[in-house]
Amino acid sequence: MSNEEMERAINFLLELNAKFEVKQQILQENMQFMQENMKVMQENIQGLTKDVQQLTNAVAILAVQADQDRAEMRAYQAEMRTYQAEMRTVVQQTNSAITTLSNIVGGIHQRVTKLEEKIN
Repeated sequence: MSNEEMERAINFLLELNAKFEVKQQILQENMQFMQENMKVMQENIQGLTKDVQQLTNAVAILAVQADQDRAEMRAYQAEMRTYQAEMRTVVQQTNSAITTLSNIVGGIHQRVTKLEEKIN
């Protein structure tokens, strides 16, 4: 191999080595950037996991509260049905009393009318 061929081969190897080092540097920078991104993503995932846990706890609390509210509403509805039944009974008794009173007043009115006719 001549000096010139040897020099070209050396230059070729030096160029390849330089290109390899540039690519290696870019890869290292990309790797560092990716590691930083991974760290940020892990922090975000931890935050999201914490948020999901808090939401899960809140939903569980709300579910318990909803069950309690439904139970209270059922109790109030049962109480209201009882009051409605009692009110119907009172209304029926009142209507009966009004009918009886009306009959009594009607009878008194007839007697008063007859007495007035006798007096006149």
